[in-house]
Amino acid sequence: MQPKSDIHLRNFIQQLKHDGRYLLAPAHLPSLDAEPKPLLELGIGKYDVEIKEAWQIGASRCRRS
Repeated sequence: MQPKSDIHLRNFIQQLKHDGRYLLAPAHLPSLDAEPKPLLELGIGKYDVEIKEAWQIGASRCRRS
């Protein structure tokens, strides 16, 4: 799977540098033609992220908590 552009990743990184944090939250998709509804009350606040190329991550490198 190859994106046509990395614009979304670049925007995320830029916004993370600006804000210093982000929210990771699930969303509900009521139907295929509806807008996703974020469930912010279930979100997890994060302050850092490791961004790597997919080829840099092997099956043995996956962390389990």
